[in-house]
Amino acid sequence: MPVDFPSGTTGITKAYQSIEEVSHRGTVRAPFEGGYEQTRAKWTRSRKEWTIRWKDMSNNSHTSLVTFFESTVVGGASSWVWHNPISNSTAEVRFVDDQIRFLNSNQKYWSGAVRIREV
Repeated sequence: MPVDFPSGTTGITKAYQSIEEVSHRGTVRAPFEGGYEQTRAKWTRSRKEWTIRWKDMSNNSHTSLVTFFESTVVGGASSWVWHNPISNSTAEVRFVDDQIRFLNSNQKYWSGAVRIREV
């Protein structure tokens, strides 16, 4: 059973600056002479991917996110249930990248982004 993160109204959920959503619907394309093209769906369902950006994430929220990434889900190895703060829906997701990068420019707040994808 995947773990829920973030749950409730944690600082991680409140501090996001923007969420970008991309829908993936794979298509197999076979070009033919004469400019024709045959296509078919690559998968039976679409998957979504989100990029979540933070500008003013607190030290506590940053520590929680890094600990979750490194210890709980071990990067992209395990899935987890993400609570989308815009749609109030949930999705089982994984981190897309094997690293997360954040910048601390004033010793108090962090800025950075992570990409997650539906399982």
